[in-house]
Amino acid sequence: RVSVREVVADPVLVVAEKMRNLPRDVLDGLKASAKDLVESSDRREEFLQLQRILQTRNDLSSDALHKSHRTQVEILVAVKTGNPAFLLQDNQLKLLVEVLLHSRCRNVQCLSQLPVDNCECKICTQKNGFCNACMCVVCSKFDTAHSTCSWVGCDYCIHWCHTDCGLRKMYIKPGTTPGTSEMQFHCIACGHTSELFGFVKEVFASCAKSWNRGVLVKELDCARRMFQGSEDLRGRQLCRRAGQMIAKLESNNLDVAEACNAMLRFFEGTADFPDSKNVSLLEDDEHATAGAARIDPNTVLERATLALQTYDRVLEEKRTDAAEMQYERARKKAEIEELESIVRIKQAEAKMFQARADEASREAEGLQRIVLAKCVKVEQEYVAKKSKLQLLEAEEKRKRKFEDLQFLE
Repeated sequence: RVSVREVVADPVLVVAEKMRNLPRDVLDGLKASAKDLVESSDRREEFLQLQRILQTRNDLSSDALHKSHRTQVEILVAVKTGNPAFLLQDNQLKLLVEVLLHSRCRNVQCLSQLPVDNCECKICTQKNGFCNACMCVVCSKFDTAHSTCSWVGCDYCIHWCHTDCGLRKMYIKPGTTPGTSEMQFHCIACGHTSELFGFVKEVFASCAKSWNRGVLVKELDCARRMFQGSEDLRGRQLCRRAGQMIAKLESNNLDVAEACNAMLRFFEGTADFPDSKNVSLLEDDEHATAGAARIDPNTVLERATLALQTYDRVLEEKRTDAAEMQYERARKKAEIEELESIVRIKQAEAKMFQARADEASREAEGLQRIVLAKCVKVEQEYVAKKSKLQLLEAEEKRKRKFEDLQFLE
C-alpha cells in the first residue's frame, strides 16, 4: 500500500518501484483519495501542508519523473496545481512532467507550452508556471470567463488581468501623465498602459445582446466599479449610467433588450434613454442639470435607493475581502504552528544529541582515567623490575669481586 503523503514526500524512484507492483484497483483508490484531499474543505490544512512539502522538494528532476509511475505524477500534479482534473484525464506522462516542472500551462483547457510565444516579459521569464494566454498577471489564476469586462487586457503585450485584481492592486487607475485623466490599465508585465473606455465599449457592442439579465447586471457592475474613480467626464458618465441601469434592472423596471440598446446608444454618444410604460426610466445628465431647481421626490428616492444599493455592494465586497483575509490569517497561523512544531522537534533532537554527547564525553573521561591508571601501574612495574635487575647485577658483581679477592689471597 502507498499513501498520498508517501507519493508527495518520499523519493520519486522509491515510490515508483512500489507503485509498479500495485493492481489497478489500488491505484484507482489512491487517485480517489488524492481527489478527495484536493476537493475536501475538511482536509484543507492537510492539503496545504502537502503542497508546502512538494514546494520544498529539489529531487523532482525531469529524468527521475520520466522514470516514475504515471499515477504517481498525476497525484503530484493534482496536489501542486490544486486541480483534480489531472486525476480524471488520460494525459501522457511527458505532458504531466512538463506541467509539474512549469514548462507547460496547468490549465487543462489551455496546456500551452511555456513561455507562450517565447515571451520575455518580467513575469513570463520567472518560469513559475505563469501562462499569458489564460492567466491573470496579478494572481496567476484562470477561469472560463470570456466576452466579459471582468478581464482587462494590455494592448501592447496582450497579457490579461482580472478586473477585481487590477482594482485591488491599483493597476486600474486614471492616467498619470498630463492630459490623460481617463481610466487606464497599467500592465505590470510590460509597463505599458491601455485605455479602458474603448475596451468596455467594444465588449458591450460585441456581446451585450447575448447576455441575460443576471450577466448584464454583473457586467454593468464591473464597468461601474472600473470607472468609479474616473477623473474624466465620459468615465464618470459611464459609472453613473451603469449604476442607473443596475437599479432599473434589479427593480424589473427595464427589460434586458432596452438596457442593452440604451448602453449602446450611450457609447455611441446618444444620451437619450427609452421610456417604459410612458414613464421616463433614465434621465439625461444635461436635462437633470437644467431642471435641478425642480427636484422630483421620485428622483431623490431613486438616487437614495441607488446609493443604498451601491453601499450594499461595497459592503458585500468588504465582507468578501474580510473573509479572504480571515482565511489567509488562518493559513498563516497554521504555517506558524507548523514551524513552531518543527522548532520544538529540532530543539528536542538537539537536547537528545547534547545528552548523548555529554554521555560520550563522560565515557571518554572515564577511559582516559583508566588509561592513566594503567600507565602509572605499568611504570611502577617497570621501575620495580628494573630495580630488581639492578640488584641482581650488583649481587653478581659483588660475588665475582669476592671470588677474585679469594683467588688473590
